[in-house]
Amino acid sequence: MPRTSAVIALLLLTACATVGGRTPVQSSPSSAEFTPGPDGGVGRERVRNSTLERVTLEDGTPVLLAIDHTRWIDPADEDGGGRVTVTALAWDGAAFTRLLWALEEPAEDWRASDYLRLTEYGCCDLDATHTFRDLRTGSEVAWFTEEPLSAYDAAGKPVLIAYESPQSTRVPEGFDGAGVQGMLRIVRGAAVTDSVVVTGSGEDEAGYMIGRGVFCGADGAVRMRPPDAVSDDQPFHVCYQFESGAWAVLPVRGGRFVLEDARFPAGVSARRGGW
Repeated sequence: MPRTSAVIALLLLTACATVGGRTPVQSSPSSAEFTPGPDGGVGRERVRNSTLERVTLEDGTPVLLAIDHTRWIDPADEDGGGRVTVTALAWDGAAFTRLLWALEEPAEDWRASDYLRLTEYGCCDLDATHTFRDLRTGSEVAWFTEEPLSAYDAAGKPVLIAYESPQSTRVPEGFDGAGVQGMLRIVRGAAVTDSVVVTGSGEDEAGYMIGRGVFCGADGAVRMRPPDAVSDDQPFHVCYQFESGAWAVLPVRGGRFVLEDARFPAGVSARRGGW
């Protein structure tokens, strides 16, 4: 049996034995291999780690993620690269044996909470990209280049509002980004419920958009806390700052931006659409 499979099997046995209580994240010791460079100079290192992480779906179903993560560290390559293999197993009443899904994707980092988050770090002028996947199906939900704003609706579904930069490797090839500041998306559960493109030359008074947003009031005053529960009737507001210090204020209601009531700095506007 390959080393990684044996380690995963051992961790699975431990996880099954503790399913009645809280199962902590469990990891095997990292393994590393070093390949010297030409003439014994600086070379490339491969670091591999196997992990089990228990998560819970919205309906209370416990799921075990068996994760094998490999990352390459190469001083000569700013974007060394990485790859992750994930197998999601559901509890069948006696053990984590029911396969939900499996995938293998490029990723230099990962995190599991409401979603499986896979990160590829940017190189040169490209931004890091975070891909969010549904824990029940493994399907991609959305990708972002900045930490999303996070809240929950009354049913307990996660709600994300986040920014996608034109300087991401995920932007379609051939996209003409002239005048595009970025994309804002709303995710509710496993669905994207709204997408708007923010436009502006970046050379005007407002400058370029800073993609990290904050919750705010209708007057633009920053609030640190998200809404207690996102509802279809009661709007809340998110704000995004520009290089000049000016802010865009966008109301959100029922999983959509209320663009007719949004406020933008001079020279900046938004429209519904995609890349």
